[in-house]
Amino acid sequence: MSGRVIVVGAGIAGLTAAFRLQQSGYEVKVVEAEELVGGRMSTITENGYVLDRGAGTVTTRYRELLGLASELGVAHDLVAYGNAIGFLRDGRVHTLRSGAPWSAVTTPLLGLRSKMVAGRLFLDAGKLKRKLDYSDLSKLSGSDTETVRSYADRRLTTELRDYLIDPTLRFLYGGELDEYASTELFFLILTYLGGKMMSARGGIDFLARALAARLDVELGNRVTSVEENRRGVTVTAVRPDSSETVHEADACVISLTAHQMAAIYPQLDAERRAIVDGLVYNDLWKIALGVDPIPDESATFVQIPSAEDPDITGVIFEHNKALGRAPNGKGLLSAYAMPRWCHQHADDDDERVATLIAQRLSRWVPHVEDSVEFFHVTRWHPALLMARPGTWTSLARFHALTPRSARVQFAGDYIGGTSTNSALASGQRAAAIVAGRGPVSVAPKAH
Repeated sequence: MSGRVIVVGAGIAGLTAAFRLQQSGYEVKVVEAEELVGGRMSTITENGYVLDRGAGTVTTRYRELLGLASELGVAHDLVAYGNAIGFLRDGRVHTLRSGAPWSAVTTPLLGLRSKMVAGRLFLDAGKLKRKLDYSDLSKLSGSDTETVRSYADRRLTTELRDYLIDPTLRFLYGGELDEYASTELFFLILTYLGGKMMSARGGIDFLARALAARLDVELGNRVTSVEENRRGVTVTAVRPDSSETVHEADACVISLTAHQMAAIYPQLDAERRAIVDGLVYNDLWKIALGVDPIPDESATFVQIPSAEDPDITGVIFEHNKALGRAPNGKGLLSAYAMPRWCHQHADDDDERVATLIAQRLSRWVPHVEDSVEFFHVTRWHPALLMARPGTWTSLARFHALTPRSARVQFAGDYIGGTSTNSALASGQRAAAIVAGRGPVSVAPKAH
C-alpha cells in the first residue's frame, strides 16, 4: 500500500494510528500543536519530580496497549505497584484492592447488606461485556438509557451508591451520578476490577515516546483546517510565530476531541455536526504537590465521596506507584477537583490553587498543608467526554454517517471512551479503516 497520510494530534490515539499506517506502507506525518507528545498521556519532569500530566495508570486489562508496548519493546518499562485503593468515609480511609475483588467482603467501608447486593454490579456489567469494544463504544447503542444514579437507586443500596460508586465516578470522570449513563459504571468495572495496576518507571509517556521515535512528528504546529478535495486532503497549520504550513495528502486522521475536530473540519455535514455539538466535556485539573516528609498512607489512590468533600474528588500518592517519582525522602501527591470548583477558581494562579487544595487535603492527610515544597497545576480544557444517557447511541449514528471510504477518519475519546487503552484502540481502528478503505469518497459539503 502506498500514499501519504496526515495525522492531526500526537496523543496516544494519533500516534498509534500513524504507526499502524506506516506499517501498512504509507508515508505518514503527525502534526501536533503542543511542544511534546502524548497529550493526556504525557509526562514532564520538574525539580526532580516526575509528573504525569493526565493519565497515570495502566492495568493488565489494557490488552491493546500492552500488546503494542510489547511489540515496540518497551513493556519492561511497566512495573506493577500496590493496587490498594482507599475510600474515604467519616474521615477514615478504608482500603480495597482492585486486583482482589474479594477484599470488599471484609472491609468496614460497607455493611453486610451492601456487600451482598454488590454482586449485582458484576452481574449487570457482565451482560454488557459482549458489547464492550475499546475501539468503538458506539456498540453500546441502546444500552445507555439511564443514569448511574437511577441504576444505583433501582438495583443497589444507598450505602453502595454514596461510598463506593459516587467516589469512583467522581475520581475517574469528575462527574456526578446523575450526569453519566450507567454504561460508564459497567465500563469501569470491566476495565479495572480484577486487573493489576501498573506504572511506567519514567512516566506514562513511555509509549508515546517510543511511537514518536519511529515517526515523523511535527511539534508546535496547530492545525486550523482539514479540507477534502477530489485529489486528496489539504491540512493547514499555524505556528506560534503565525507562519503557516500547508500539507497535501491522500487521507487524514483527526485525533482530537470531538469539538476540536469539528472546529477544523468545515466539511462535517449538518447531522454529524449536530451530534458533536450535543456532546459535553468536563474540565480536568491535576494539582501536583511535592511534600516533605512523605505522608503516612499506604494506599495508592484515595477516592473521596461528595458526602466527605463536594469539591475534591481524590488524590494519588504517586510515590507509592513507582520509585523515582519524587526525590529521595520526599512524597508526591496528585489531587483532582470537580469541574465546578475549577470553573470557580479559573482566574486563580497556580500557587493559589495549590494552596487551596493543600488546605482541603489537610483534613485527612495530616500536616500536608505545611509540608508542600513544590507544586504544579495542569489545566485540561476540554478534558473528559461526559457519556450521558444517549451519548453512545447518538455516536453510533455519527459513525454510521461516516463512510469508511472517506478520506478523513477519526480517532479519540468519542470513538472508544475515556481511557488510554480506548484511545489507543480507536487509533488502530482509524488506521485499519484508512488502509482498507474502498474507492475514496469526498465528504458532503456542510450545510
